[in-house]
Amino acid sequence: MLRYASTVRCPDRRTLESQIGEIESYVRSGAANICEQTILLVASYEKYSPFCSKKWLQGKPAVYESLENLHDIIHGQVGGEGHMGDIAYAGFDPVFWLHHTLVHRRHCFTFLATQHLVS
Repeated sequence: MLRYASTVRCPDRRTLESQIGEIESYVRSGAANICEQTILLVASYEKYSPFCSKKWLQGKPAVYESLENLHDIIHGQVGGEGHMGDIAYAGFDPVFWLHHTLVHRRHCFTFLATQHLVS
């Protein structure tokens, strides 16, 4: 990350500049899919813990999905090899805080809608 003079998202390997067009394209094409996956998660889980934890993916990636996994997709697509894609530096990117605020918001609404599933 030290090679960057400022915060970068999905940087071009040659110029080391953010590729905003690629990020916009991903967000436009992937947002509906992530919303749909979240709705399917809420509708299909009988317990809250597997819904929010990636540990449940172990051994059966085709069977389980989680809110944590959907969260990671955004980090990878927006960050790439930039700040959002690197755990040690992600918190230095202002987009990180926006992303986590939205994840928390979705998590709270989902919890309220599914609190009867908590065991």
